[in-house]
Amino acid sequence: MKRGSWSSLAATLAIALIAGAVAAGTSRGAGGPVACTLATASQLQSILGLEKSVILSRSSPTVAMSECDWGVWSGARPSSPAAVLQTAKSGRGALLGIETWAAPKSKPDRQKWITGGYARLKGQLTHEIVSFPGLFASHGASAHVLRLSRLGYSAKAFQVALQGRAKGLIVAVGCWWNDKKSSVICIADEEAAGKPANKHLNQIASAIVAKFLR
Repeated sequence: MKRGSWSSLAATLAIALIAGAVAAGTSRGAGGPVACTLATASQLQSILGLEKSVILSRSSPTVAMSECDWGVWSGARPSSPAAVLQTAKSGRGALLGIETWAAPKSKPDRQKWITGGYARLKGQLTHEIVSFPGLFASHGASAHVLRLSRLGYSAKAFQVALQGRAKGLIVAVGCWWNDKKSSVICIADEEAAGKPANKHLNQIASAIVAKFLR
């Protein structure tokens, strides 16, 4: 799943779910991009209380960044966009996104990232996570800043109730960063309204954030 920026996360996650990403994904173990090596299928299934999972998309679009998207569900695997949407809204499915940014190993790229890319990314994420609840609320959506487990790092998060065809779903987004290592990890959990998305986000973070940032 390609994303131009984290600012479009809520919309792209909803679109992926509606488009039937769970039905289209192929089962395979974690691997490849760093983001796909942090969580295991059993961890995510246990936290979300669901039975099955699959990596839907994985990539490393830049030297510093990697991303991984998971579909998690119970019961029969959805076979159409409508079935995927219904599975999620009924509480039997969820979509997770993990994105990581780390200083490249090569010296020129590493220095460029530390002195430029990291500072810009941190500033953008900090601004957007703080401003997003107000932006969504101004368009009639329920949104608010979340209480987040910091896990020893700087962190910010928000939750929004999605609208349109995705009405009935919520997405919780949190980001953590380590200034000493110029690294960032962001996690998004999209599931049915009424589900404890904030709790699930914190549980997933507790399992993987320190693994990446320390």
